[in-house]
Amino acid sequence: MLTAPFSGLLIQSVVRLQERAPTRETGDALYKTLVERAKKGDANDRLYQVEASMDYDPSGDLDRIKARLIAINLEDDELNPPQLGIVEPAIDKIPGAQYVLVPAGDDTNGHYSTMLTHLWARHLETFLTGAR
Repeated sequence: MLTAPFSGLLIQSVVRLQERAPTRETGDALYKTLVERAKKGDANDRLYQVEASMDYDPSGDLDRIKARLIAINLEDDELNPPQLGIVEPAIDKIPGAQYVLVPAGDDTNGHYSTMLTHLWARHLETFLTGAR
């Protein structure tokens, strides 16, 4: 199981969190652990991360992208939830762009699945092989 900073509660797979802390007691213990871990971080770094993304909206310039592009998302990603349907219309604005949605499974963990290359590497390899 991947460990997560405090903000991980917002972007981890809810299924993995439930497995990790299935009772109120284990949930409280996990929360306390994450709070203690967060106290060791720099609050200014976290504020910068949040504020840097608050007004970010590339949608007006997507049609200017000329490079080949693949967007890979994970079905249980709570940071970029596919249920909102934001990616598909954006991809349609980029000529030749591809979108892959990796299904949620026993080994996915929300946004943290981006660090689990075995889940998405074959899609990237296929994309790069086609670039030759």
